[in-house]
Amino acid sequence: MQYKVFNGHSDYAFKVYHEQRMGNTSDLKDNYLPLMKKGGVQVEVFQVGGDFAIPHAGIDGRDTLTCLQILESNLAQIRANPDEFYLITDGDQLSTAKDDPRRGIIFSMEGASALAQGPQMLSVFYELGLRSVALTHNPKNVFADGCAELESNGGLSNVGRNLIKKMNELNMMLD
Repeated sequence: MQYKVFNGHSDYAFKVYHEQRMGNTSDLKDNYLPLMKKGGVQVEVFQVGGDFAIPHAGIDGRDTLTCLQILESNLAQIRANPDEFYLITDGDQLSTAKDDPRRGIIFSMEGASALAQGPQMLSVFYELGLRSVALTHNPKNVFADGCAELESNGGLSNVGRNLIKKMNELNMMLD
């Protein structure tokens, strides 16, 4: 029996971005697609930013411009391979993903620091395909305390509440 896998968290978007900066514009198809097929992965959630840095790759997931570049490099490779990949942007696409021969990708953020410049940034990322956001990764940010904040018990900030309100208006997933 062939199973279809939904991988709810992948950092491969960072590798796609890193490889593209090195001149490899087909990493997603050439290197990752065979692994997805072998593992039966039908849908994968790609992290395109977060409250962390990857120093050895020169990536800061908290930086808005870097996150936009990560998202764009992945979008370019998805669009270049429409017979293999597609971007999932709504519930209907997700509900029919198991019957689609292509691999579906959902863009997410593992911490919302890149959105701290204001609610308009969420709209920009949404237009580019972002559909899920975790407010924090481990440390606190302007939106909320993270799980590493054992002493403060600060919970959501007013800015965090406003971000959630905007996410709800856009029908986004809160991770």
